[in-house]
Amino acid sequence: MTKYVLILAPKGDLHAAAVAYRIAELGVDVSPVIFDTATHPLGTYSTCYLNDKGAKSELSIVRPLPDPYGNSAHKKLEEWRHQAQHISIDQVLAVWRRRPRQSVVPEEDYSHIFKAFARENSKRQLEGIFAINDKIRILNNSNAERLANNKIFQLSAARNSGFKIPDTLVTNDPQQALDFANSLNADGHEVIYKPLAPSKGAYQGAQIFSSKSEEHIDALRQSPVIFQKRIKGDELRIATINNQVFASRQMVDAASEWVDIREHDTRAEAIDIDDKWKRLLANLNYSMHLEFSSSDFILTESGELVFLDLNPSGQWLWLEEDAKHPISQAIAEHLTFGAIKLELNLCVLPSAENLLEWVKVHSVAGKIPC
Repeated sequence: MTKYVLILAPKGDLHAAAVAYRIAELGVDVSPVIFDTATHPLGTYSTCYLNDKGAKSELSIVRPLPDPYGNSAHKKLEEWRHQAQHISIDQVLAVWRRRPRQSVVPEEDYSHIFKAFARENSKRQLEGIFAINDKIRILNNSNAERLANNKIFQLSAARNSGFKIPDTLVTNDPQQALDFANSLNADGHEVIYKPLAPSKGAYQGAQIFSSKSEEHIDALRQSPVIFQKRIKGDELRIATINNQVFASRQMVDAASEWVDIREHDTRAEAIDIDDKWKRLLANLNYSMHLEFSSSDFILTESGELVFLDLNPSGQWLWLEEDAKHPISQAIAEHLTFGAIKLELNLCVLPSAENLLEWVKVHSVAGKIPC
């Protein structure tokens, strides 16, 4: 019976296409299928039956929609539904939540309240169908990813995993923000500020806190903001897939000194980092119940890695192109085989209460990779 790896992404997502190609190259009886969750449920049928003896789920899948999909998408889905591919959830080997999207709902026919209702119920059905089958590998679990996107939680998890973090204040109190900035400025340090969460249409990057910023400090009462001591050094982007670590130094061609490197055209070069840092990165992912993450660090002149930020579904294809890291191959193999890479002899140490679960999940052919 053919097994499937479902890649949740819209049409034209290059990361999804790269991993699907790598899975097809593996030469095993596993088919990658790009499943655009925007097509569910208008273009699909989905059923989950449960009783005292167990559960049985089925799903039909149609071709993905482009991004954006336009106002006529619901009409296309009604046509495509009759051409859907039907699969049993028992055939699903793994799910990669690359870019799951909200369901298409006809714009003109329904209220905002109904659209939100329909989309939330559709999302929960898919999450439940995948979650109750413990044989399906999910990269990443939606609940773990939701929490991992919280910047306060990230910083705490990184510190607990053994990384240095910048002095940080998260507040909506203007006076505390001023006191924090003035204290660091007095010691010769710059302070940056940035949002806790992205917002469509708003500036997302980090900015230097200056006298001009102070003019708008009262607006802080309306929304908390992150204030941090600015750490200088080389900025690294590190992709971690289970125990595999791919580190790159990010470089810009801008003439002026950057504050947020994401605001410039960047290129990357592969670098090797100490096994100590690789172990800590693997432990960071494990502590956050993630199988994949893309993290930003500062490498200081003293050789210390300082954690800045983490994205559990971050972009990495440009790292593969610039730094020649085989990230798509690693993700394809992880989704298909769930294999632990032993070359680095890394060990993710579990807590005592999770030991049995860890042995079950991370054993390969009866051997523990430590």
